[in-house]
Amino acid sequence: MTALTLSFHDMQFDVIDRNNQPWLRLHQIEGALRYAGKGRALSLLYQRNADEFTDSMTALVELETSGGKQQVRIFSLRGCHLLAMFARTKIAKEFRQWVLDVLDHETALPDPNAAQTLLLSEQQILSELIHAKARTAPD
Repeated sequence: MTALTLSFHDMQFDVIDRNNQPWLRLHQIEGALRYAGKGRALSLLYQRNADEFTDSMTALVELETSGGKQQVRIFSLRGCHLLAMFARTKIAKEFRQWVLDVLDHETALPDPNAAQTLLLSEQQILSELIHAKARTAPD
């Protein structure tokens, strides 16, 4: 995954790259949803509904934090959406739509009609192949 930056309103997420997918930290999701409590409110919300989350939606991982390395709960975009479905803040509906828009963008197939740019190394290989083929072609 290329370096991805995600922000929702004034929340700039520290995106975690996990299996080439963007994952977000619980306390930042909580901030985006306008909960106060440094991860406690959404943590309780998650715990009450933990049976609905799969391993592909949430994980507890060790990350560097302002307090040093700690276990941090993170959520995939699908997990963020489900978590926001349980949220009852005024901004939750807008956050859910934002997550779906990001999911659509992340999972979109490339446009087959879009112009593709070759890397310089790919251009060099292609040029060498064309010249080699041209040298062996009959006059």
